[in-house]
Amino acid sequence: MADELKNCPSCGGTLDDNGRCPYCNSKVYDLTDINIDVNSHDRIKLKLKCGDNTMVMDCYPASLSWDISNDYLDCRAFDGTICYVKQNPIHTIRLELISY
Repeated sequence: MADELKNCPSCGGTLDDNGRCPYCNSKVYDLTDINIDVNSHDRIKLKLKCGDNTMVMDCYPASLSWDISNDYLDCRAFDGTICYVKQNPIHTIRLELISY
Protein backbone atom coordinates (compact mmCIF):
# COMPACT_ATOMS: atom_id res chain seq x y z
CA MET A 1 0.00 0.00 0.00
CA ALA A 2 1.39 3.39 -0.98
CA ASP A 3 0.05 5.55 1.86
CA GLU A 4 0.34 3.44 4.99
CA LEU A 5 -1.63 4.73 7.97
CA LYS A 6 0.76 5.36 10.84
CA ASN A 7 -1.34 7.42 13.27
CA CYS A 8 -4.57 6.60 15.07
CA PRO A 9 -7.56 8.45 13.55
CA SER A 10 -9.15 8.60 17.03
CA CYS A 11 -6.37 10.14 19.14
CA GLY A 12 -3.36 10.66 16.86
CA GLY A 13 -1.15 8.11 18.65
CA THR A 14 1.33 5.98 16.71
CA LEU A 15 -0.12 2.63 15.62
CA ASP A 16 1.82 -0.55 16.32
CA ASP A 17 2.61 -3.13 13.62
CA ASN A 18 -0.83 -4.74 14.08
CA GLY A 19 -2.73 -1.45 13.63
CA ARG A 20 -3.50 -1.08 17.35
CA CYS A 21 -3.12 2.24 19.19
CA PRO A 22 -1.31 1.79 22.54
CA TYR A 23 -2.92 4.96 23.94
CA CYS A 24 -6.67 4.58 23.27
CA ASN A 25 -6.60 0.85 22.31
CA SER A 26 -8.38 1.49 18.97
CA LYS A 27 -7.85 -1.08 16.22
CA VAL A 28 -7.54 0.28 12.68
CA TYR A 29 -8.29 -1.98 9.72
CA ASP A 30 -7.02 -0.79 6.35
CA LEU A 31 -9.34 -2.05 3.62
CA THR A 32 -7.88 0.05 0.80
CA ASP A 33 -6.09 -2.97 -0.69
CA ILE A 34 -9.43 -4.73 -1.21
CA ASN A 35 -11.24 -4.04 -4.48
CA ILE A 36 -14.83 -5.23 -4.06
CA ASP A 37 -16.67 -5.69 -7.35
CA VAL A 38 -20.40 -5.94 -6.64
CA ASN A 39 -20.99 -7.27 -10.17
CA SER A 40 -18.90 -10.38 -9.52
CA HIS A 41 -19.05 -13.43 -7.32
CA ASP A 42 -15.49 -12.91 -6.17
CA ARG A 43 -14.94 -14.76 -2.92
CA ILE A 44 -14.49 -12.82 0.30
CA LYS A 45 -13.33 -14.85 3.28
CA LEU A 46 -14.76 -13.22 6.40
CA LYS A 47 -14.15 -13.91 10.07
CA LEU A 48 -16.76 -12.65 12.52
CA LYS A 49 -16.33 -12.70 16.28
CA CYS A 50 -19.08 -12.15 18.82
CA GLY A 51 -18.03 -12.71 22.43
CA ASP A 52 -16.42 -16.16 22.63
CA ASN A 53 -17.89 -17.29 19.31
CA THR A 54 -15.94 -16.99 16.05
CA MET A 55 -17.26 -17.93 12.63
CA VAL A 56 -15.36 -18.02 9.33
CA MET A 57 -17.40 -17.95 6.14
CA ASP A 58 -17.03 -17.60 2.40
CA CYS A 59 -19.26 -14.96 0.90
CA TYR A 60 -19.63 -12.70 -2.12
CA PRO A 61 -20.88 -9.11 -2.57
CA ALA A 62 -24.58 -8.82 -3.39
CA SER A 63 -25.36 -5.10 -3.24
CA LEU A 64 -23.91 -1.76 -2.29
CA SER A 65 -25.52 1.56 -1.39
CA TRP A 66 -23.86 4.85 -0.57
CA ASP A 67 -25.66 7.79 1.00
CA ILE A 68 -24.21 11.23 1.57
CA SER A 69 -25.93 13.65 3.92
CA ASN A 70 -24.95 17.10 5.08
CA ASP A 71 -25.19 18.02 8.72
CA TYR A 72 -25.61 21.56 9.99
CA LEU A 73 -24.66 22.95 13.39
CA ASP A 74 -26.86 25.66 14.89
CA CYS A 75 -24.85 28.59 16.23
CA ARG A 76 -25.91 31.76 18.01
CA ALA A 77 -23.93 34.90 17.27
CA PHE A 78 -23.13 37.53 19.91
CA ASP A 79 -26.05 39.66 18.72
CA GLY A 80 -28.47 36.74 19.23
CA THR A 81 -28.97 35.82 15.59
CA ILE A 82 -28.94 32.14 14.69
CA CYS A 83 -26.63 30.92 11.95
CA TYR A 84 -26.09 27.47 10.49
CA VAL A 85 -22.62 26.09 9.91
CA LYS A 86 -22.26 23.24 7.43
CA GLN A 87 -20.18 20.38 8.81
CA ASN A 88 -18.36 17.69 6.86
CA PRO A 89 -20.72 15.40 4.94
CA ILE A 90 -21.61 12.06 6.51
CA HIS A 91 -21.08 9.03 4.25
CA THR A 92 -23.12 5.90 4.99
CA ILE A 93 -21.95 2.83 3.06
CA ARG A 94 -23.90 -0.42 3.17
CA LEU A 95 -22.35 -3.55 1.70
CA GLU A 96 -24.47 -6.69 1.62
CA LEU A 97 -22.57 -10.00 1.58
CA ILE A 98 -24.13 -13.40 0.89
CA SER A 99 -22.62 -16.53 2.41
CA TYR A 100 -22.49 -19.82 0.51
